[in-house]
Amino acid sequence: MKEEAFSLQLKYYHFSLFTFKFYKRTEDTLGKKSSLQRILSSRSGFYRG
Repeated sequence: MKEEAFSLQLKYYHFSLFTFKFYKRTEDTLGKKSSLQRILSSRSGFYRG
């Protein structure tokens, strides 16, 4: 029973770590994209971000 709980905890830990990494990567990508859109929109009114 104890081992089961431990493995569950370990799984949860890995999952949260993966989620955090994935979220961070997505955030970075979105951040880059939005700044790119801002540059494009400031150059010409074509791109709205």
